[in-house]
Amino acid sequence: MENTIDNLRFIWTLDNSVGFKVIYFIEKVIGKFFHSFRIIKEDYILNAKDFSWLIKARSDMDYIARPNYEKELIPYFKCDGVFIDIGAHMGKWTLFMSKRASEVYSFEPNPSTYGYLKSNLLINNTTNVHAVQSAVSDINGTVRFSPDPVDTGASMMADGDIEVPCTTLDSFTENIPHIGLIKIDAQEQEIRILNGAKKTLEKTDRVICEISNKTEVEKQGLFDYMALFRFSSTQLPTKIDYLFYK
Repeated sequence: MENTIDNLRFIWTLDNSVGFKVIYFIEKVIGKFFHSFRIIKEDYILNAKDFSWLIKARSDMDYIARPNYEKELIPYFKCDGVFIDIGAHMGKWTLFMSKRASEVYSFEPNPSTYGYLKSNLLINNTTNVHAVQSAVSDINGTVRFSPDPVDTGASMMADGDIEVPCTTLDSFTENIPHIGLIKIDAQEQEIRILNGAKKTLEKTDRVICEISNKTEVEKQGLFDYMALFRFSSTQLPTKIDYLFYK
């Protein structure tokens, strides 16, 4: 794991360092015009409204931690019981749901990003979250992927240079009797994830799924597949996210 709670004392804290605030402000202003511009080379802590975050330096992680990021989705994150977060990244929705669900299972395959996820869970003293360093798909075994060094949420499952474990939801949830909500944000892998979740979908109330770069025919195929498990669907305000509900 690249980052753990043990090394936080060596990391900048945005709220408590005047010098770092100035550097941070300069980077953000210039970064508006030159996206690849970076000054900050060390990880830092960003305290937002509800949670504290360990942010990866030289990345775009911090915008995800902002309270207004995807705030239009908040009303749809309702859960009676267990919440499963597929593509948890640094833990935005995992932490949000840790205060609302009975238990949270949080999947993040990227070893580097998984380190930030684990650190953020420790920083915020979560007790009901189970972080899993694994991809989710329609096979059990291993998969390879190619991480993006800056956009840590853009890793693509392909013949990349990093190999990680992979599980199906049906294998993982075998002993979980009921699931309130599943969130899927997995870089166009949603079809394969859902194909490996037939038994899981039977005992799930709601699914929030990001669907991007899909043709209308591909989208309709997904809607038809979910209808087999008695799910209706509606497009959410982000336009690329859909809620499937029973």
